[in-house]
Amino acid sequence: MQLLHTLVIAFTACTSMVICTTYSENILLRTALLSRDRYDPLIRPVNDSSETLVLNVEFNYSPSVQLDENLQVMSDSYWLRLTWTDQLLVWNPEDYSGVSILHLHHSSLWRPHLFQYSNVHDPSLSIPDDALVSVDHSGKVTLILNFNSKTRCFMDISKFPFDVQVCSFYIMNDFFNEKELCFEVTKFGPMKEPQSQWTVIQTNAEVGIKYRKSTFDFQLTLKRQPTFFIITIIVPLVATASLNPLVFLIPATSGEKVSVAVTILLSYTVFLNVISGILPETATSVSILSVYITALQVLSGIYTILCVIIVKIDDIGLENWFPDICGYFQLRTRRVSAQTSGVLSGKFVDVTASGKGDTATKLDKILFGLCSLLSIILTCWCFISISS
Repeated sequence: MQLLHTLVIAFTACTSMVICTTYSENILLRTALLSRDRYDPLIRPVNDSSETLVLNVEFNYSPSVQLDENLQVMSDSYWLRLTWTDQLLVWNPEDYSGVSILHLHHSSLWRPHLFQYSNVHDPSLSIPDDALVSVDHSGKVTLILNFNSKTRCFMDISKFPFDVQVCSFYIMNDFFNEKELCFEVTKFGPMKEPQSQWTVIQTNAEVGIKYRKSTFDFQLTLKRQPTFFIITIIVPLVATASLNPLVFLIPATSGEKVSVAVTILLSYTVFLNVISGILPETATSVSILSVYITALQVLSGIYTILCVIIVKIDDIGLENWFPDICGYFQLRTRRVSAQTSGVLSGKFVDVTASGKGDTATKLDKILFGLCSLLSIILTCWCFISISS
């Protein structure tokens, strides 16, 4: 029992000695590497000033992209892993009790100052005050950044709600040219998160040069999920457009012909208000769906005027307005043989029978056919254009 107690005490003492030795070696190593006469965090960490410092980028984005159509702003979360080789932070682990990795405060060593252009607010990618960097014995430095960003995304809304948007931005270091610092993309991809209203269909990350500086360019291609808009806008709109020509099938004597036409006319105003609340007012393109609704509204206004005219014709008769062309709208023309004994024999006299209601009915039939054909053509053009 006494032997066991002695072994436990000895093991504890040895463990404490190892921990103390490792801690002291970390302090000694940190002091040796970052002494003021040896290391300056403002100077690019290369032994040869003509050598290019390579900044490796591992970039991940969230597929839950939010796109504000009115402001034309894309919001998303990003995870950025930056690695580079600091040639001044190299040591032999055997000289420091096997210490091969140090975790240091980011302000104690050189780090790139990055800016994300196209950002709505502050473009600088600031490092949190409590952020740490890891340094291994070969001088490899690793810095991890998590940030949320709102970037400009100029939208093409012509094919709403089947539109595809391309949003892009680039990250650049403002202080060094491409010969002093360059980016290299090692990996990029999505995080494991559910997608939002927008589906990411394509991504692209590459290194470029702008203003004689190396840049990391990132591009997202987004496709809108149209199901919600099909149910709430497209289906009711097509149904309303189909009902519009039917006003000419309502008898003029019913008293509801004009009121139904006016109701359909006002419904297009509601559709336009809904669309204008979704789409940006300053977009460089015009929505085909908005043009379609406007065209239907103009046609509905014309239909309403025609309904008023037809009701008036049914009331007072066409011959009182256009006596010269009244015969064109007659439904029946009879040739009656009038044979008068001793006066007329074998002569034919044209006898015209016309009614006010017959004229209005024929006008309704003609206009129903023309307006139905026009609505079908307009609807087919719209949906072929936005779905292609």
